[in-house]
Formats: sequence, C-alpha cells, structure tokens
Amino acid sequence: MVQPRTLGIHFHDSGLDVDLVPVIPIKAEPGFGWQPSSQNGESIKTNIKSQLDFIASLKKADPRFRDLVRLLKKWRNEQELEKLRSFAIELIVSHIFYTEGAMQSLESGLQRFFLFIAQTKLQTPIYFPEHGTLESFPGDPVVILDPVNVENNVAIRLSDQERSEIVSACVLAWETIQTASFNGTKGETIDFWKELFGRSFTIDKD
Repeated sequence: MVQPRTLGIHFHDSGLDVDLVPVIPIKAEPGFGWQPSSQNGESIKTNIKSQLDFIASLKKADPRFRDLVRLLKKWRNEQELEKLRSFAIELIVSHIFYTEGAMQSLESGLQRFFLFIAQTKLQTPIYFPEHGTLESFPGDPVVILDPVNVENNVAIRLSDQERSEIVSACVLAWETIQTASFNGTKGETIDFWKELFGRSFTIDKD
C-alpha cells in the first residue's frame, strides 16, 4: 500500500509488513535526510538510523515489543485501518512502555494499547523524553511526535474522522479481549480473538 511517506509491502503468506522509506540525504547533516511525500506535501526532515536505534532500544528493554507490534499490525490490517501507520503503532507502544514499563504478557500488552487509545481518544499528544520540555504542540487531530525530530508529527495525515474510527476499533478490541479473558471454553475464547486478528489466528503460549 502507498502511504504519504512510505511504500508498504504486505507478504500474504507470512503476514509480514515491510515499509520502504525513500530519503534524500542532507550532506551538511550526516544521518539526516529529507523524506518526500507521495501526495505533493512538504518534505520532512528525519534520521532513519536514529529512528531504528530508538525502536531497537525498546525491543531490547522489552523482549515482547517486537511480537506485540507485529500483532497490532495484523489487527490493523484485519480491521482495515490502513491510515494507522506502522511507525505510529511503534511509537504508541513505546510511549506506553515509558509510562507503564515492560508488559507482563502479550495479552496485557494488547489490553493496555487498546485501553490507552480508548481512554485518551488519541487526543493527548504523544512525545518522548528526547524532546525535553515542550510548551506547545501542533493543532492536528492526532499528535505523535517523531523521537528524532520534534517538528515531525508522524500522525499528521490522520483526519478527525479517521481518529474516531481508530478509537472505536480500539474500544471494541479491548471489550473483545476482556470478554475472551473471562470466557470459560477455549474454543469460544479463540473465536473472540479471531474476530480481531482473522480466522487464521491461533493462540500459542506467551
């Protein structure tokens, strides 16, 4: 799928999603580059290596980080929420890690991701200690700041309607997982999970 600043490739057999990010290097600032828009928008200054290093530090701090993000991308695809970019998902999970620590299980990680969005309605700006103290934020419907460039709102393309759709999907997902957690039979529990992640979904030990 083509997104404003990335080209997403989905492998149907494995379910793997890969984002290709075109960047024009800035010679005067090693590591930084301009990320062009596929929709004639302004180019954004970013540092892909620093972004990858930031995410890698979270993966190291929480061994379940990678698997949780992968599950959330599968959920996003199943629920047809294409405007919720992969990097935005990673940054929301990162923000929750900073505020709540490592997850105790993948199920708890999913629960707190969906609950966070259900409670905040994605109307609370997401930023990181790397930004220092911020006195103001962009006026966009959703604000998720790039940890390596405070001027880059990763969620700038989300409309208020799309925000509401994501919030509604997260409320339903949280309620579904809660129902599955208290369900008595394994078969019915799996059926609840398949509502979120597709009919091919299976439950393994975390």
